Amino acid sequence: MRYSLRKQNKIKEKLGAKYLDNLVKSLNIHFKENSEIETFINPKLNLQTILVPSCTDSKIFEFVKIKQTYDVYNLSFYGEI
Repeated sequence: MRYSLRKQNKIKEKLGAKYLDNLVKSLNIHFKENSEIETFINPKLNLQTILVPSCTDSKIFEFVKIKQTYDVYNLSFYGEI
């Protein structure tokens, strides 16, 4: 499975380069370790989301699944849980 993360420049501006690096590393590990990506419905958004544990601490990142083309997930960062 592969992914693309939308609006990385905006994430970097608002939250910092280290935060974005942590997001990308966490996504890389998650997609490398899991052949099936589990999605959940966020009741507030009524959209499919993916929960990814942080690679550096106990945070869990939430990403909205915008679309899927073949094995590529197009994701948008939503926040932390």
